[in-house]
Amino acid sequence: MNFAGIDPSLNGTGIVILDEQEKVVDYLSFTTRTRKIDLHELCVNKEFNEDDEKNRSLKIAYSVQQLIEFLSIHQPQLICLEGYSFGSHSRSVTILAEFSGYLKICMLKHNFNFEVIPPTKIKKFITGKGNAGKDEVKEAVKKLNPAFLIQDNPNYKQFDLYDAFAISLFTKKLYKKELM
Repeated sequence: MNFAGIDPSLNGTGIVILDEQEKVVDYLSFTTRTRKIDLHELCVNKEFNEDDEKNRSLKIAYSVQQLIEFLSIHQPQLICLEGYSFGSHSRSVTILAEFSGYLKICMLKHNFNFEVIPPTKIKKFITGKGNAGKDEVKEAVKKLNPAFLIQDNPNYKQFDLYDAFAISLFTKKLYKKELM
């Protein structure tokens, strides 16, 4: 039995799969900001440009495709997706809404069971503070699971994976009805 936590973003998406013993089964982190992508023989060679609707749409489709393929391999019982941070800039919220909306549609299409959890709820769960910063989440995760240490690697963003770990642990507790 597996549980997934997703920290969605076009800047750096993180996903962590945990088993029932809260051990990391697998994880994935990626960014589409500077990636050359090929999607149905369309090639996007330029840097990510938030104002280029076609480019953004292709990158959203590519990112969601990566997530769905990853989820299909692990078949989690429940997936929790971090909800919107309403303190973010309006442009960022719009892009995240497009990405998250398409991801939710695709998860429904593939019959994945999922919940959307507000970021403050995840932060409170993992650190005890709903307004905890990225460093606080990282330190809390390292205390809970010292084996989940992400080495500095330019191919993925550390904070996204630590956030995704916190979300996946929340997912497991939610599914098992271990939350108060």
